[in-house]
Amino acid sequence: MADGTYEPLNRAARAVPLRVIEEKPAISIVGLGYVGAVSAACLSDLGHRIVGVDLDAAKVDAIAAGRSPIHEHELGDLLNRGVAEGRISAHDDLIRAVQDTDVTFVSVGTPTAPDGGCDDRYIRSAARAIGEGLALKKERHVDTYHVVVLRCSIPPGTTMAVMVPEIEKASGLLCGKDFGVCFNPEFLREGVAVADFRKPPKTVVGASDDRAARIVARIFEPVDRNPILCEIETAETVKYVDNVWHAVKVTFGNEVGRLCKPMGVDSHKVMDIFCQDTKLNLSPYYLKPGFAYGGSCLPKEVRAVRHIADSHGVDLPMIRGAMDSNDAHIAEAIRMVRETGAKRVAVLGLAFKPGTDDLRESPVLEVIAALRAEGVEVAAHDMSITPETRIAAQLSYVTHGAPGLRALAEDLPELLVARPEDAVAEADAIIVTHNHGCYRELVKSSFKPTIDLVRLFSDEMALPHVDGIGW
Repeated sequence: MADGTYEPLNRAARAVPLRVIEEKPAISIVGLGYVGAVSAACLSDLGHRIVGVDLDAAKVDAIAAGRSPIHEHELGDLLNRGVAEGRISAHDDLIRAVQDTDVTFVSVGTPTAPDGGCDDRYIRSAARAIGEGLALKKERHVDTYHVVVLRCSIPPGTTMAVMVPEIEKASGLLCGKDFGVCFNPEFLREGVAVADFRKPPKTVVGASDDRAARIVARIFEPVDRNPILCEIETAETVKYVDNVWHAVKVTFGNEVGRLCKPMGVDSHKVMDIFCQDTKLNLSPYYLKPGFAYGGSCLPKEVRAVRHIADSHGVDLPMIRGAMDSNDAHIAEAIRMVRETGAKRVAVLGLAFKPGTDDLRESPVLEVIAALRAEGVEVAAHDMSITPETRIAAQLSYVTHGAPGLRALAEDLPELLVARPEDAVAEADAIIVTHNHGCYRELVKSSFKPTIDLVRLFSDEMALPHVDGIGW
């Protein structure tokens, strides 16, 4: 085990006595680092019997003695109490720990691989040992169902494509039938991890089957009666997205600071005011995948901030990259339309958002301009735009910032049709930018290739001829 692997020993040496399963499932935790140690202490505090497993003798000795292996508020007290009351033990034998418990939490390291990806060797090693433990357990306990719960940060798909096959191969058992697998990301902040465990921002459980989901949900019931149940791949992705979002917030705050300093503006006062807006700034608003941003404000403000930064010699890669990313999203929409091979396209929705006739920097105009330059015919409809809409007045406002609108200004009235049915009738493909009920019904009944930029349909209602830009 010196190389960081949990190697199976002979079966006779690993036999453990038959036991009565406790009312609260007994839990083995492999990996006694930050997440594992906190999980062991807090789950013990909820009344579970905990068996900690690690190859690091110092961590095992600390946990077994009721000492915290890390500096974390309240952790030492909880571990000491758990050991004193006989609920926490620790050793280096994962195979034996699996036999002696009902649920196994996996909190092993997932460091960066040489290629920049995720190094999954410790997951594979743990999976093989878990599989061997399940095989031995099956020999001694008829119909025993064990749940394996991953709490590591791993690329989406790793649980089912890496962990499960290794367990099945080593155990001869089937996931979903003989054992269950869950992905349960943790959202613990260092320094207040115990408090976060007791009052989690959310509890996410991605499960291989309903039985596994129920068992894990029941474990966390004392701290969260309403866990979010989802597919395993969704839960895996949530963990990455959460952490990347936090990195984005840190980066954004730092770039605001670098922007403000040379102008003599107090960046903390700016962000104090910024953070008071919980309707837009600190909210779910703008965070659902959709089409590119546009309108009279966002594009020109991002350009203005880039210009201010450049004039002061300040490098703001994230803010500068916002426009590049937005352009890439528009380019993706154009690519998706090209792939249909359509010679005539219906565009449903022209304004930068529904309920307005504002065409200023509407991103779909860039799509239309690019398609027409390639010889594609376009017929368009918008609930709020007619041939009488004052397009010329809007054009004067964006002379230097909207190539799509400039290219279409003269021809746009001729592209408009009175009814959405008229736009769709002769089209080879459809682009939808506004989520209107009549557009949804037209797409549903047309069976024509449709590029959906607003998510007209949920996964449960997905249609084979509809392709979403981010779903």
